[in-house]
Order: sequence, then structure tokens, then C-alpha cells
Amino acid sequence: MFPRFGLFAKNYRETAVSHHIPCYLAEGEANTKFFHLQACHRSRKSHIERIRVHDVELSQDEDKAEAFFQHFDAILGTPRERSCWLDFSALNLPSFGNSQLDHCFSEEEVWQTILSIPTDKAPGSDGFTGVFYRSAWSIIKQDIMRAFQALWSLDGRRLYLVNQAYIFLLRKKPDAHQLGDFRPISLIHSFMKLFTKVLANRLAPYMNELVCTN
Repeated sequence: MFPRFGLFAKNYRETAVSHHIPCYLAEGEANTKFFHLQACHRSRKSHIERIRVHDVELSQDEDKAEAFFQHFDAILGTPRERSCWLDFSALNLPSFGNSQLDHCFSEEEVWQTILSIPTDKAPGSDGFTGVFYRSAWSIIKQDIMRAFQALWSLDGRRLYLVNQAYIFLLRKKPDAHQLGDFRPISLIHSFMKLFTKVLANRLAPYMNELVCTN
């Protein structure tokens, strides 16, 4: 009886799998097609076909990139030598001991910060959002904490690998053709976003004492 039942169960599983495989393939193909349609639509929507600079229309990617760089670089300005300096010690600003702010990062502190990060924000250069850190925390937490402790001990030898951002241009209006019709946003690496958020949360309780009300 039991061998016959086992054979029946095996045949049933094989039949069920053979019936579901075409369904899985069809659904997977539909999802892939939908994803590519969305990706192509976003690419066409974000693409800047041409830009006008001083009555000259630029269509080559290299020319457009150089024009945008020169435009926003002029807005940001260039560094120059200071003619005077501020003596912060003469302002009698309040100070806090190392035990209050400069202590090792804890796993609970980082995890609570992850819970406060929105899950639907645009990803940075690494492609990860807040939902990734929540879902994969049990897997990645050791690596994340090692990176936090390295930065706490002032070991920034590999910081340049994550301390970068993508500059993305957003249209201010649908028919954007001038350089001033775009505004830049920076999509930073998700780890740096998390690190700066942890630092901000640590500093937040002392802001009323560090910044005067007037």
C-alpha cells in the first residue's frame, strides 16, 4: 500500500509541475516585457534630446554634458583664499563630552535608523533602497557594522568607494530646452545615506543646546 501511495504521489507531483511550468514561463515573460517597457519609457522620458545655449542648439552628448557642467559649476562658484577667519573659541559655544556623542555605534542604533528611512526613495549609485536594508539586515548587518566601526575609528581608506553620487537632472517644466530649465539632484550611495542619517539622529537631541533660538 505505501509503495503504491509513494508512486502515486511522485506521479502527481510530476504532473503538477509539468502543468505549472508553462504558466510560470508565461507569467515571467509577461513581467519581463512589462519591466522593459517601463524602463524604456523612463529612459525616453529622462533623455535630453537637445539643449539651447546662447542661441546654439546642442545635440551631441559630449557637448550637452560640457554645457551643463559649465552652467552648474558657475553657479556653485570656485574656492578662493579667505581674508579673515572666525575664532569659534571666542563665541563660548557649548561643548559636549566624548561620552555623549563620540561613542561606538551600536547595532540597535543603526537598526532603528534603518526603520526610519523611507523605503520608496530613489536609489543611489548602488541601486539599493531602504527596503533592501530592512529585508536583508540579518545577512548584511555584520558587514555594515564593520564599516561603521571603521569610520568611527577614523579609518577612511576605502570611503571613496561609497562616497560618490550620481547627478540627475530634473525638468522644471515639460518643454525644457534651456540650461536653467533643469535642476540637479544627487543620488548618493545608500550606505553613506544611512551613515549620515545615524549621525544626524545622534546629534538631534542636542541641537537646541548647540543652536541659539535667535
